[in-house]
Amino acid sequence: MKIETLGIAEMKRCLRAALDTLTLNAPLLDNLNVFPVPDGDTGINMLSTLKPAVEAVLGDGVAGLGSAWELLSEQANRNSRGNSGFILARFLSGFARRIGDCPAVTADLLSQGFHSGSYAARSSLLAPVEGTMITIISAMAEAMAATPSADLLERLQAALACAGEQLFETPRQLPVLARAGVVDAGALGFILFVEGLERGLIKAAVRTADEAAYRFAPDPTAGVSESGRDGLGYRYCTELTVTRRAGEELDREALKSFLEAKGDSIAFVAEERYVKLHIHTDQPEEIAARMAELGEVTASKVDDMAEQLNTGFKDLREHEELTVLAVIPGPGFRQVFADLEAAAFLEYGERLPSSGEIYEVLEEIEGENIIVLPNDKNILPAASLARDESAKNVYVLPTANVVQGITALYGFSAQDAPAEAIRSMEESASLARCLKVYKSSREAVYGRVRICKDDYFMVQDEEVLATGPSLPESVTQGLAALDLKEAGCVSCYYNGDLDVALLPRLEEELRGLREGLAVEIRDGGQKNCLLIIAVE
Repeated sequence: MKIETLGIAEMKRCLRAALDTLTLNAPLLDNLNVFPVPDGDTGINMLSTLKPAVEAVLGDGVAGLGSAWELLSEQANRNSRGNSGFILARFLSGFARRIGDCPAVTADLLSQGFHSGSYAARSSLLAPVEGTMITIISAMAEAMAATPSADLLERLQAALACAGEQLFETPRQLPVLARAGVVDAGALGFILFVEGLERGLIKAAVRTADEAAYRFAPDPTAGVSESGRDGLGYRYCTELTVTRRAGEELDREALKSFLEAKGDSIAFVAEERYVKLHIHTDQPEEIAARMAELGEVTASKVDDMAEQLNTGFKDLREHEELTVLAVIPGPGFRQVFADLEAAAFLEYGERLPSSGEIYEVLEEIEGENIIVLPNDKNILPAASLARDESAKNVYVLPTANVVQGITALYGFSAQDAPAEAIRSMEESASLARCLKVYKSSREAVYGRVRICKDDYFMVQDEEVLATGPSLPESVTQGLAALDLKEAGCVSCYYNGDLDVALLPRLEEELRGLREGLAVEIRDGGQKNCLLIIAVE
């Protein structure tokens, strides 16, 4: 079967099959996304991003490819949730920009669309991590470019074959996966998305993947990445656009080798008339000089990531009062943030909020100067998209958890000048440590720690501090492993699934950790973990 073009009818059929494939496999992806907790959300985030976008395209009145791609991109970005949803949405945006309002998609155009989507996804991330979705997307784009066929099906099958091999390299690239004994869930999710497109193209039934095929024996000794670079790595995020000289050939392999020797997080799109490059490097001048050999550098941007670890912000107006929007995981946090002068709230439950939901709250706020506290690293991408869509002056302070959001507000005053308030909040955000307590739904191994089914376990960042059948003992064991000499207060926020009869004993155990330690226990109402603990 040879398929050389894809029109609107075929596009809709492919997208429906891709959506059906993710719907069938979302629980599998959630199960694989287990570190540091066994109740991940990769599948539901990808599905929540894709479903409204595909349903909009499948609706009445969408008759042309151009309008269909534009609508798909717009709705995916508006409904993106979590990191996996964000990357999928950015890929679709880049893909749609390259395809444009063409009458039909050819094999070459499909390949170019994948390159454009790969570039958009990678360049939208401050610190892209290999061994994830972006690695798989890049591998697919390269495989398509290396397949000189006019057959759409052959291009997709080449991409899937390459990605299938690359998927099992993700634990080597990202040791946290090796320690958990799984492949990257987001990477597999993108493969399943593309497999769905392929199944739709040939009018075949969609399939459920076998979860066991993506699990293996955990390796507790898996360590740091082979790059040996700690922390931020390369310093400068460099982006260049070059208008190519007519008739000159581009040696892609030579350019790729040069770039790989000078940096990482590389994404480039090479078209007949231009080349676009994104790279993290310590030598932006050398990169610019090498790119100038290809033609005229028509656009360039170099950001010092050591100074710009935030997500960027629009210029805030000095004369207008600031409003803080706090994204909170449960109703019990509303009063906590209100007492600290937050004036607007977006509460979510089991599902992370979408960029569209954050945007709607931003538009409802009367003030023009807004500081957003996402309070979860997985909400940060959606908050950033909402900021970019809003015409208001919005700054996203990248608080990784709700405890950071609370302490950031220790440095906030609505009467402060914007720059002063932001600087003070950034300095205050790390004044407390955040720990979370879960109950395991099944037996699991994380690093050297074995967690039995129904055991409680405490995590800080990606480290399991304690585990056991008793909640109070697990909590106190985990806290005892920390240095509490300087700690003045331990605040515990519990959810509705916690047996409140355990709380008096928990409080007693906590007070016994150190004389004079203040203990506060209150109902946070969050859905995704039993306890959120702040150690100040």
